[in-house]
Amino acid sequence: MQNDSIKTYRAALYARISREDGDKTVSDSIVNQLDLIKEYIKSNPEIEPVSERADDGYSGVMFDRPGLNAMLDDVKSGRINCIVVKDLSRFGRNYIEVGRYIRTLFPLFGVRFIAINDGYDSANDKNYADNYIIPFKNIINDAYCADISKKVRSQLEVKRKKGDYIGALVPFGYLKSPENKNKLIVDEAAAEVVKDIFKWKTAGMSQQSIAEKLNAVGVLSPLEYKKSIGLGCSSAFKINPKAKWSAVSVKRILCDEVYTGALIQGKTTTPNYKIKKKFLKEKSDWARVENAHEAIIVRQEFELVEDLLGRDSYKTEIYPFSGMLFCPKCGQNLIRKVSTVDGVKYINHACLKKYENDKRDGCSGIRIKENALLNSVTAAIKNQINTVLDTDEVSQFVGKISKKENGMKKLQKQIGMRKSEREKLINRKLRLYEDYSDGDITRNEYEIFRQNYDLQIDESDIAFKNLQKELDKFSEKENQGSLNFTEVLLNYENLNKISRELIVKLIGKIIVFGGGRIEIIFRCGDEYTRVL
Repeated sequence: MQNDSIKTYRAALYARISREDGDKTVSDSIVNQLDLIKEYIKSNPEIEPVSERADDGYSGVMFDRPGLNAMLDDVKSGRINCIVVKDLSRFGRNYIEVGRYIRTLFPLFGVRFIAINDGYDSANDKNYADNYIIPFKNIINDAYCADISKKVRSQLEVKRKKGDYIGALVPFGYLKSPENKNKLIVDEAAAEVVKDIFKWKTAGMSQQSIAEKLNAVGVLSPLEYKKSIGLGCSSAFKINPKAKWSAVSVKRILCDEVYTGALIQGKTTTPNYKIKKKFLKEKSDWARVENAHEAIIVRQEFELVEDLLGRDSYKTEIYPFSGMLFCPKCGQNLIRKVSTVDGVKYINHACLKKYENDKRDGCSGIRIKENALLNSVTAAIKNQINTVLDTDEVSQFVGKISKKENGMKKLQKQIGMRKSEREKLINRKLRLYEDYSDGDITRNEYEIFRQNYDLQIDESDIAFKNLQKELDKFSEKENQGSLNFTEVLLNYENLNKISRELIVKLIGKIIVFGGGRIEIIFRCGDEYTRVL
């Protein structure tokens, strides 16, 4: 480095503060760091401040910071040839990277580096002690970061094992308890949507069909719902359309075990505090706590849905026997084939697997007509139901249920929410004109916002009408009032057509043999045995 008393240095003033390594004291604020550097420059007239760079909320371990990158760009362009920081830890806490910059890169570009509180100035060639002290200071700064990281990891691990929820965002259907932010409580309004999603899935609807139904009746997506209750960033003026339900968001809910009351955390980790890329941990290493909070979905229903997702996860249209029929030879699912002959539609289920060099032609003999399948399965289900209804013990399970009352209350509540939403939109539209009259927004902004509100009001009206139709249909279906358990089974006994919901709840799998013979494996075989 050239020692020239009249040389002027073009300096960048750099400050950094982190939210994760404890740099939160007043003395280490960005403003105070820059003030200290400016005072130092006043007593060093050869240093001319050219720019101020800062990274607020960035760890000193990582060197990919916007303020630091901008300053290094100035170095490469020749705009600056001096960097001044409060101390070495403000520049960075990774001793290898800090040493590389101070000992190699900065001298290469002719950059003078000053760390005020550490008493280090690369222009001072006489202080040979710095050659030994600075590396040790960098190691200490690095070790400090490693120690903080270890303590934070340990604290989080303890919380996970205790069943404390440590996520920043809560799952749809839950809220953080006002008394304890690490405890989840049920959000009744959103929980009803979650229950409907699981119910519709067991009834045979695909994820896409569920999403379309939710959008049709105006149910807010998880993102929009959180915004509506103040858990997300929202604005009175929205130009972009609202986020809608999708098959992906529906499946995300169906696959989340949190709804059974289980809390599963710590699925991912990073190798160390210097590497931010996350890796999936072994399932045995996940922090799992049962009954950590109130369940929205019972465990048996969740497991049933998981089974169904494994069978029909890629199907957009689900039929009564989708994923339920299996070949006894290869174990694969049978394929549903529809053909039309002379205007008559025929539906068959068959195994299409073929084997190389197999004279038996694979599994070509495994097939059954859908009508014959329906008749056989209906008869088998009715036989099982009759067996249970013939036992005296069933009467012990009789209990009153009020489907009509509960269902109507839920629909009426949703209709009320739609009405309230529509009134808010109309009021916002009225205030919009006042903002335009007062000059708070331009004519162009007024037109954009007005059209957006008109669109949202129209969507709300459509959702209201769809909900009213659902309420009317529900009232017609449920006009029989309360039914006890025995009466429900008797209704099943007299059924002429079985539903997807009944099939998946009662049957685990159906094995189809040659000649149309079938073997039905009931899910509730053990339960029937217990009752009998």
